Amino acid sequence: MSRPRSDLAKVLRANRKRLGLSGRELGRKVRLSAQALCDVEYGRRGVSPEAAVRLAKALGLPEKEVLWLAADYRLARFKTLLKKYEDHLL
Repeated sequence: MSRPRSDLAKVLRANRKRLGLSGRELGRKVRLSAQALCDVEYGRRGVSPEAAVRLAKALGLPEKEVLWLAADYRLARFKTLLKKYEDHLL
């Protein structure tokens, strides 16, 4: 089952395309593998705060905005995992 893309994923992908960069090119600029960047753009993983800042700089986005998006993604993932294991925690 596919999950909807996170706001982080949407923003990164849209801005990468706006700049005409391939995933490989952007990945190289921000020290992420092309596969890792693909996973982020499809909402399968998040990024560290350090990677969020590198992505923001490479894409010409406000660092604070990308950091918040990255934090929102991590919080949503945590909530999903918490619900999954809720019965085992009580």
